[in-house]
Amino acid sequence: MVQGKTSLAPKVAGVIDLKKIAEGCGYPFIKTVTDYRELDNALNKAKNTGVLSFIEAKAAIGAR
Repeated sequence: MVQGKTSLAPKVAGVIDLKKIAEGCGYPFIKTVTDYRELDNALNKAKNTGVLSFIEAKAAIGAR
């Protein structure tokens, strides 16, 4: 990576369907979340199901 340049991830993340990829990889529990409440619920559900889980957490660029 060239100094001062950012990765391409923020530009392609909105185009790639990560849920479809996870589905194709065989994840039985797949969830996309956009806030802390949804994340907390998804983490609890994933923990309680006891199966391989994929949680996509969408965040704004620069969010911490």
